Amino acid sequence: MGLALLFGPFIAGIVPGVMMCICLGIVAYVIAIKRGFPAETFPGFRSLAISTVVALPGLMTAVIIVGGVLSGVMTVTESGAFGAIWAVLATIFVYRELTWDKFRAAVVTSVRTTTLVMLLVATASAFSYLLALCRVPALPAGAGLRSCACRTWPILARPARARSWCPAISPTARR
Repeated sequence: MGLALLFGPFIAGIVPGVMMCICLGIVAYVIAIKRGFPAETFPGFRSLAISTVVALPGLMTAVIIVGGVLSGVMTVTESGAFGAIWAVLATIFVYRELTWDKFRAAVVTSVRTTTLVMLLVATASAFSYLLALCRVPALPAGAGLRSCACRTWPILARPARARSWCPAISPTARR
């Protein structure tokens, strides 16, 4: 039962992924024909095999993440962390493209992105707490949509008068 819960989302993503791959290939082909991009000659299977061998350490990242979860060796979080460590080590030691300056820039960029996302999550959490505190979700159920539309207008027009309709922060509210 547990394996079915983990395996289902992976299987469910295969068909849409293949369909998207085919559609993007068709779009790329049509654009290349329309714009007259030159076609290259096929380099041969030897070159294809060499490129595959060179790409194997990078491709192992996906195998580690998916294989670790599906085999039950790691949880999803552990598998993601292990995959990230593997990707950094492969970039440093196999491909030799990651310098200290590039690593620092990547960390700064990821910290900025994470900060923005966490700020959005914190703001949404605070806003949802305020909505629950003022019982806004109960307004449509209690008085219908007309009452809800009339009650939300003071929030937009006059925030100072909006205190009167919110039972949680109203000065006459029972504590």
